[in-house]
Amino acid sequence: MSGDIFSLDIGTRTVKALVAEIDKGNLYVKASSVKEHKSRSMYDGQVHDIEMVSDVVKSVKSELENSLGYQLKNASIAAAGRSLITVKTRNDIEIDDDREIDMEFVNNLELECIKKAENEVRHTSDSEDFYCVGYSTITYYLNDSFMTNLVGHKGKKAGVELIATFLPKTIIDSLFSVVEKSGLEVSFITLEPIAAINIAIPEELRLLNLALVDIGAGTSDIAVTKDGSVFAYGMVPMAGDEVTEAIEKHYLIDFNTAEKIKLSLNGKKAVTFKDILGNKIKAGRDEVYEVIKPVIADLAKAIAEVITEYNGKAPSALFLVGGSSQLPFIKELLADELTMPVQRVTVKKQSDFSNVINKGKTLSGPDAVTPLGIAITAASGMKHNFVRITINNSEIKLLNTKTLKIKDAVIAAGIKPDMLFGTHGKTLQFYFDKELMIIRGEPARPGQIVLNEDPASLETPVNDGDKINIIPARPGKEPVITVGQFTETKNLPADGKVFINGGECAFDTIIHEGDIITYKTKSEYVINIMINGEHVEMPAKKNPIFVDIFKYYPFDLEASKGRKVTLKLNGRPANYTDAIKNSDVIDIYWE
Repeated sequence: MSGDIFSLDIGTRTVKALVAEIDKGNLYVKASSVKEHKSRSMYDGQVHDIEMVSDVVKSVKSELENSLGYQLKNASIAAAGRSLITVKTRNDIEIDDDREIDMEFVNNLELECIKKAENEVRHTSDSEDFYCVGYSTITYYLNDSFMTNLVGHKGKKAGVELIATFLPKTIIDSLFSVVEKSGLEVSFITLEPIAAINIAIPEELRLLNLALVDIGAGTSDIAVTKDGSVFAYGMVPMAGDEVTEAIEKHYLIDFNTAEKIKLSLNGKKAVTFKDILGNKIKAGRDEVYEVIKPVIADLAKAIAEVITEYNGKAPSALFLVGGSSQLPFIKELLADELTMPVQRVTVKKQSDFSNVINKGKTLSGPDAVTPLGIAITAASGMKHNFVRITINNSEIKLLNTKTLKIKDAVIAAGIKPDMLFGTHGKTLQFYFDKELMIIRGEPARPGQIVLNEDPASLETPVNDGDKINIIPARPGKEPVITVGQFTETKNLPADGKVFINGGECAFDTIIHEGDIITYKTKSEYVINIMINGEHVEMPAKKNPIFVDIFKYYPFDLEASKGRKVTLKLNGRPANYTDAIKNSDVIDIYWE
């Protein structure tokens, strides 16, 4: 029927699907199907063999069509949480210590940090293109000290540490290829953790700090919420298969037999089976529990470590979904690792959702949460898989998994923060008579954001078809000042001279970073003496002596050869090595 939702959960081991309709807020499941992959055509949620995966989807589609009596044309899908790449990154910016931090500066700091995170992901991944599906600030820093809010403060250095999550675009492309080769069109796409949260955690509870873990066969996918949205995603490369392998190795049996034993533990006190040697074995449930409990303990520890790394602490509550969330001891072990009451760890299954009516048994346990969540999310009113935005005449696509803002478009378009915020003119620092002088650069003129011809900000929401125009920021000018302009501000004597880095300079000389400027009055750079009744000026230097005067007084020493020369300093006999000073009177003559 045209109003029905075909929810398709393409997993690592199985393809789970259901067809449902929404009526008066309730989700009615009309038919469901689960098919295993015939070979390892999926690895950790990523499609490796498109043809083989599409064959399984075709089989599921055919079974559902036979049950419903009509053809399915469109499918709602989800990208696996295990495909998400989450990184924690810090970014620091030097600032003028007299500049008050504003929200514009904080936005610039965060955007630069997100670009830094994306570059880190590019260096460690085969994919070149990513969707940034979310980020959250962990903490701010001011002069390397923790801060909860930077706005209004002053300092020398500001920083931010945040968590950013990226989805490789190749994951989306391969999922679309599978669906299209199965004779379907993608009508809606979301992320598996978002789908699970949309059904497992009511919207009114998402202001709380909550965690959801989807424990599957190969991996355990983690999502953490606070302030109404998912802010961090994580993955542990352990799940139910590790438990099966522990049984397999301990009893020397094949994987399929071990899997059957694992699945029967909740319903039987003992199990009987044959090992690979043909020996008949009867194992009690408690005996098998002793075999698998260390593995489940390792799984719980690994999950708790990822949650704590990204959340900084234990969440207020922990929700478990997925087929392996029913492992024995898993709730208690997770509660112990996170030091939280076991009552705050719960396994969610289809029967917990009062708004879901499902009469079939194919999808009824915790493994039904994701396909049910895809259907609920697809029915929430989101009309497009991607939001297409034009930014500065270039079209970009944003994955439609959350409320999108201009900030998201800026990140996706690869626009550098400098284009929005500009750079403050570089500060000029130099020394004047050993005192540090600081001349601030000109503030930048921020860029302007126009959304559909109206002024906007980075926080303004965007919709499909919107047009964004960014008028680039103008960087602030660096200060340019001459020696004369600077000395005028100091009201210095007019007869002085200026020296830069030890050498005399003109007043129109431009001051550069790190210059050492010395200003000397005439009495500081000139010695005035009287020689034979004439006024003589000579440059001041350290410890001048009598003999130095011959460089500045035209005394014919050649003519005095063979004659007795008389030296007097202030009326007393003197020697060539006697020290002289300002205002001395010197007489020189020969007989």
